[in-house]
Amino acid sequence: MTLATVVCAPEPLTRYAVARRVEARFGGEHGILRTRLQHAYDVVPRLKDAGLIRVVGTVPTRPGKEPTDLLAATSSGVADWRAWLAEPITMPDAMTRALSRLYAARPGDVPTMLQIIDRYEATLQAAVQHAIDPGESADVADRIALLWNRRELVAQLQWCQHARDIVYEEMTGRDPR
Repeated sequence: MTLATVVCAPEPLTRYAVARRVEARFGGEHGILRTRLQHAYDVVPRLKDAGLIRVVGTVPTRPGKEPTDLLAATSSGVADWRAWLAEPITMPDAMTRALSRLYAARPGDVPTMLQIIDRYEATLQAAVQHAIDPGESADVADRIALLWNRRELVAQLQWCQHARDIVYEEMTGRDPR
């Protein structure tokens, strides 16, 4: 999420600004990942060391303090971000993986958002197939769990269609409500 925040930023960001944006977009108390500002703040040096982001300038801070670096993604960082967005969405936690990728896509990048939804839907369809034909199980709790899983999977498949509808409505400029 930290790399996605730097890649998608319209201008270079300070380390603190990156962390604040990650927490606001992905984390906090009600975010999809519940990440905290400190975690994102700590990831920035690792991204720099890996050559995924770089310093592109500085901004002054308080008098007597060193200026703060401004950070932007490198071409390797953009390539890694794009590769991550295109990865298959796997179980467990497929919903969280799909949502985190949707949040990490550039705003208005409809084709990428649709591809993410399609990959998530493919993962769900494979899971549904397994839930329909799981083999024999004499255990009552297993059978109850399978029933729950099937219903949950069907609900998530419906979510995929609703999400796709919202993206198409955004594409055409209609109000999704």
